[in-house]
Amino acid sequence: MKKYVRLLNEYESLKDEIMQQDDKFHDGMYYDIMGFMAEMDEEDRPIDELESQVKACRSLLKGLKGLNYTFG
Repeated sequence: MKKYVRLLNEYESLKDEIMQQDDKFHDGMYYDIMGFMAEMDEEDRPIDELESQVKACRSLLKGLKGLNYTFG
């Protein structure tokens, strides 16, 4: 449970940072986080899926922060 909560908190923080870069991801991430929150107390909560989402969001944030349009 501790790991699940830590990942969920990180997912939410990543969402906020990603929104500062590009807000088009908001709805999908918001509803996904709400779904993970709803499953938090379930015995078979989807921790592997949550871990994958957090990993993907870390990569997304890193990519968005590194994006530097030359002619944009």
